[in-house]
Amino acid sequence: MTNQQYPVALPVRLKWKDESGNQVTEDGMTENVGQKETLVYLPRLLPPVGSKVFLTVSPDDGREEFEVTAKVVRLDRNPAHPQVSLKLLNSLRIWNSKVWSGLEPDRRINFISFESPQLL
Repeated sequence: MTNQQYPVALPVRLKWKDESGNQVTEDGMTENVGQKETLVYLPRLLPPVGSKVFLTVSPDDGREEFEVTAKVVRLDRNPAHPQVSLKLLNSLRIWNSKVWSGLEPDRRINFISFESPQLL
């Protein structure tokens, strides 16, 4: 199963609860975006697989910020470049209108689905 995605860098902020119930906030950058998922670079902390996160996208072109809820489906714990794969759970219309629909279809590329059982 493959999903179409773009290599797109958008500033983001992720919020989630740690094992103790404390809110964690981490700023990062998208690397690839799809219609229902995204791959995000986070420089320090990664949320646990299976956790629910709030993803705030801050377009750098002056458009208004927006938030979507996502589930962590995979982590890449590479110390030089840690990444988290997210499956969007809600606000897909907002995501598609503000992120996906503005991307050129001829630049979309195929990647292995974030839901694949591959571990990095």
